[in-house]
Amino acid sequence: LYRALRAEGAGIAGFLDIDPKKIGSTRGGLRIHPPEVLSRERGALILAAVGGAGAAVLRAHLLRAGYREGEDFLRIA
Repeated sequence: LYRALRAEGAGIAGFLDIDPKKIGSTRGGLRIHPPEVLSRERGALILAAVGGAGAAVLRAHLLRAGYREGEDFLRIA
């Protein structure tokens, strides 16, 4: 999805993950952040491409942080 969006000219600010092993590393030259970073950053549409139990964890975090599903974030997985 990242490569397809970039090919269409979309600006990608970074990635989020709940896996502590991935946080701090990079993907496609962009840093992977913990979901907590969302409490500090606003203004970009969040595409939640997370499946399974991780999807529920990320959705709950976004809602607690005041993000609105369908307006501030979209679940796409």
